[in-house]
Amino acid sequence: MKVNKVEIYAGTNQIDDPKAQVHTAQAFIIHPEYHSSALMFNKTNSKYANLMVNDIALIRLKEDIQFTKVIRPVKLPRSNYHLNEVAVVTGWGNMGYRKPMSKFLRATQQKIISWKSCDRQWQLKYLKYIDKGMMCAITYNHEQASGPYPGDSGGPFVDRKGYQIGIISFGYECGTTHLLPDVYVNVWEYINRISNGYEIMRKYNFISSK
Repeated sequence: MKVNKVEIYAGTNQIDDPKAQVHTAQAFIIHPEYHSSALMFNKTNSKYANLMVNDIALIRLKEDIQFTKVIRPVKLPRSNYHLNEVAVVTGWGNMGYRKPMSKFLRATQQKIISWKSCDRQWQLKYLKYIDKGMMCAITYNHEQASGPYPGDSGGPFVDRKGYQIGIISFGYECGTTHLLPDVYVNVWEYINRISNGYEIMRKYNFISSK
């Protein structure tokens, strides 16, 4: 993906909204220890694959976002997440299996479960372990399974107080989240890296030191 082809929209819940602020990316800073497929070994020396490790990056924009009444900075968490907490996941991803992407921002609620439970379920099903930097959630409405779909990855997982506690990473058979938990980057685990984004950008010469 070319950096200058990535656009960031602010102040809208509709794609192609003429009133939205549109910003172009200048640079990506991918986590230095990011892996999309890492092999690990358990105590019996059996291979366990992890789909994502350190699945997070920083984006430098060419120009600053202009904040308004409806465009505000992301609220970062002040502590780690709480078990059984209900949060909201949003995105413009596919509206269903083999269905087109949504033109409007869609949302659903999910409940956070324990890391151990999530890790155990993924290992039993696919021999895939869940990295310690991740968190997991399941559908909140058990009558109708819901969760992130393809195209939603990278989207926010926000608690009821408005703090972004997670970033969509991966899942299993979208819309059937009662089978396996959806997996998110745990923002709290990377809070220092995010908070020090300015210094990291300057280190990589994306911000002038003057």
